[in-house]
Amino acid sequence: MVDIKLPDLGEGTKEATIKEWYVKVGDEVEEYDDLCEVFTDKLVAKIPSTATGKVTEINFGDDDICPVGHVLLKIEAGEEGEDSSAPVEDAAVPDMTKAAEAAKQEPTTEKSVSDKVSTAPPGN
Repeated sequence: MVDIKLPDLGEGTKEATIKEWYVKVGDEVEEYDDLCEVFTDKLVAKIPSTATGKVTEINFGDDDICPVGHVLLKIEAGEEGEDSSAPVEDAAVPDMTKAAEAAKQEPTTEKSVSDKVSTAPPGN
């Protein structure tokens, strides 16, 4: 079960009002699908899903006020879904440990600046 919580929207907001739900209990959702729209006195934001699965519970209705950090809804994650308590790894960031180790072991073949400068007078 994955808890989708109202994130900290910045700007010092401590709560947001549910403007509209895009899903209902029983709907299948994909990761990154918009679930609802919320607003504060400073902004309007869409809340995306962080998992793929079926919506099993919605805890707030339209026009309800939800405090930051409270569970908006729950999703029963499918096989592709992940537990919300599991650490999130960014697949776009490669593991550079092996590359760094290889770079340390490779001998450098760079020449110093003095090796590249000719001491012969111009035109000779």
